[in-house]
Amino acid sequence: MKQLVLLTICVLALMPLEVLSNDTKGLTIEKSFLQSVHDCAEYLQVPKHRLVQYLAYEFPPDEETKCLIFCVGTDLRWWNNTCGLQVPAIMNYFQPVLGDRQYEKRTSECLERNVHTAELPNNCCQAYETFQCYFREFGNLVTCPQYVPATKLQATQAALDCLTVLRVPTDLLQCYSKGDLPDVPETRCLYHCIDHRTGLYTTESGIHLSRFYVRDLEVNDLRYLSKETKACRDRVRMSGCDVCSEVYNTHRDCLSGIGVDGYTSGIIAEASRIALTNLATALSALPARSYAQRSPYPSFHRTCKAEHFGRSF
Repeated sequence: MKQLVLLTICVLALMPLEVLSNDTKGLTIEKSFLQSVHDCAEYLQVPKHRLVQYLAYEFPPDEETKCLIFCVGTDLRWWNNTCGLQVPAIMNYFQPVLGDRQYEKRTSECLERNVHTAELPNNCCQAYETFQCYFREFGNLVTCPQYVPATKLQATQAALDCLTVLRVPTDLLQCYSKGDLPDVPETRCLYHCIDHRTGLYTTESGIHLSRFYVRDLEVNDLRYLSKETKACRDRVRMSGCDVCSEVYNTHRDCLSGIGVDGYTSGIIAEASRIALTNLATALSALPARSYAQRSPYPSFHRTCKAEHFGRSF
């Protein structure tokens, strides 16, 4: 049996990257821990025999291994050089043992002892010791692919793609660029497009609250996972509204005030400024004609008056 396991590990180690590639839909990435190990081994040119060792979940405390774990943490978004550990992202990859009620306490004590109060020389060491605390104390590594949250840059690109695909008119782009998001059909469908493109919403399951929790990893807001938020999400989903309104109303009624303040409205504003800059550049290259003739979008002459529901969402 042991020989069969080792043979399987060797085969995995020698498989081409295409076989272990990311599951990517739109800008949604789902990736397993071992996929990230394999990718990082390629990036860092780790020898094949070391990769076999890592795929057997053996991570010795040498410099090469520590920097590989640092790479994995960066790749899966649970490590940040500025903030260090991103708890929601690393929890995605560990499952506590059923009945264990002390795993959080043990992990916290391990982090305090080996990371927070220790004098570690570099980021590789910090990421490695952080991983070891979760690996030893929190639970078992999850083997299946997990959601990897988009960076702010990737999310802004998703918003820009949606503005383009939905052909949002220039007057609304101007509103959005100022941070004014009026409650109109175009805005509602823009929220739906962004969440769908970044994997936060699917037609089958609706809004994925656990993915929103991981998306806003720097604030670790457990209210995303509360019974109240889930009940609110389900209530909106069962209301019979169209999908655009379902997503928008969930943001407005259930997610406002949770997580990062104004995350989606912020990336919409930034993407709109980019879209307007791109549009101005394109128009400047055309022969002189009236703006109305040159504009690819119809103008509805709306006012930038948004309805506000508490904090931006």
